[in-house]
Amino acid sequence: MDGLALVSVPAREVAEAGADVTASVNLISRDTLPAWPGQAPPEQPEGQPRSRMLDTLLEVMDLSQLASSERHAALADVPITPRFGPSTWREFHLADLFLEAGREAATEELPRLRALARPQLTSLST
Repeated sequence: MDGLALVSVPAREVAEAGADVTASVNLISRDTLPAWPGQAPPEQPEGQPRSRMLDTLLEVMDLSQLASSERHAALADVPITPRFGPSTWREFHLADLFLEAGREAATEELPRLRALARPQLTSLST
């Protein structure tokens, strides 16, 4: 389920809809890599003329989305947060790197997912 604009990671809504187990994938994280695996850290671009007002507005929106994503993702039984290298959501040419980071993060959580997927033995009272 994708709720990007209103609820970036709708874990609570999925649970309220009846899901027994919820896994969230938070694509916005504070925990980023200094460089993509196997690559050198990017050089800082030289100063380019930019709109200070627009940059500030975009930064505030990003910070708000970051806080919301973390808060909502934590409500899932298994939150998954890939670690990305330097990038923005607009860098579609990095799709393979994003995919691999997501695959690695999900693989790390497989033991927790398997534990939740196993049938739970319960005692029957008569």
